Amino acid sequence: MPKLVVLNHLTPERLERLQRVRPDATVEAYAKMSEALPHLEDADAVALWGSMDPLPVLEAAPKLRWLHSMSAGIEKLLPPPMQQNDIVLTHTAAIHDAPVAERALALLLALRHKLKRAVTAQAEKNWDPQSFTSLENTKVLIAGFGGIGKEIAKRCAAFGAEIIAVKNHLTEEALADRVITNDELMSVLPEVDVVMCALPGTPETEGYFGAKEIAAMKKGVYFINIARGTIVDEAALIEALQSGRVAGAGLDVTAREPLPEDSPLWTLDNVILTPHTAARVYGYMDKVLDVLADNWQRFLRDQKLKNVIDKKRGY
Repeated sequence: MPKLVVLNHLTPERLERLQRVRPDATVEAYAKMSEALPHLEDADAVALWGSMDPLPVLEAAPKLRWLHSMSAGIEKLLPPPMQQNDIVLTHTAAIHDAPVAERALALLLALRHKLKRAVTAQAEKNWDPQSFTSLENTKVLIAGFGGIGKEIAKRCAAFGAEIIAVKNHLTEEALADRVITNDELMSVLPEVDVVMCALPGTPETEGYFGAKEIAAMKKGVYFINIARGTIVDEAALIEALQSGRVAGAGLDVTAREPLPEDSPLWTLDNVILTPHTAARVYGYMDKVLDVLADNWQRFLRDQKLKNVIDKKRGY
């Protein structure tokens, strides 16, 4: 009988939900990889998180045909052995788009409305009126125009912002006022008021916003990153924040997580941090299982799986 192993603790109700997809199949869940490994010898499918090392799974599961990431990110799931085999890799797409876009807007609005200063003033019982900068008539550049990027565009446009999308190739985008390619990035950075980073974490996007790109940004720009910390030269960003060249940064991700205690990002007044929680919306795990259950059913019926990753591109 086909067997699915989930590398995460599941309540009996959630385990039963996956079991109902096909009652005569085997579905098991283990809270730790070390607990799961002895049970993978006859596994056909394994679901795990994108931050996990897949090599022990590959070694322990000779029958494996499908590996599913319960997160959108799959950055740790493509070591050379995984790239070179025929195992299908899928991920949990779309369910993150709206909540992550909301977090991006929350960070941006909090920075531009100086809410961090307002909260401090309230704690000090200090009546401190401040002017703020509206999003209306501002230029927002969104690097990475997939599901999350498009949801960010919808929300920024509702505030009256002009949307500039950055893509690998020029396409018509109904949600963007203008579309540019990566080759045009440097020429456009000096004119935008906000830079939103929504790129996938791949070897090609590592260091995408380097010291050169950050230096090219307009003085007073706001930088929001809800993608991956590796996409940004963090040292260059910190320097730009300290000098005031970058007016503020909203970061849900950092180069190292958890963020080291000695990082200046903790104490900069013009930075708002959230600990990689932009997708952690209530009901999240049930939505993850919706995607997994749908693909498990497709797998059992030999149908095409949804959200298949191109292992060469990394997304």
